[in-house]
Amino acid sequence: MSDVQVLVERGFLNGLEYAKRGTEITVSEIRARDLESNGLVSRKMADKPKNKMAAKPNNKSKAK
Repeated sequence: MSDVQVLVERGFLNGLEYAKRGTEITVSEIRARDLESNGLVSRKMADKPKNKMAAKPNNKSKAK
C-alpha cells in the first residue's frame, strides 16, 4: 500500500509518539482510513481552484 499524508484534527498517540493537532503525518492508506473514520485526521485536500473568469476587456466602447 502507498503512504498518505493526513492532517491531524485531534491529538492522539500514533505508535510511540504523540501526534499534535494541526500537524501533518504520513501513514499507510489503511491506517489513514481507520483514523479518518474515528475523526482523528482528515485527508489533505488539493487547493481550491481560483476563479477562472476572464477579466472584462478595456477596449469596449460604451453605447450612446
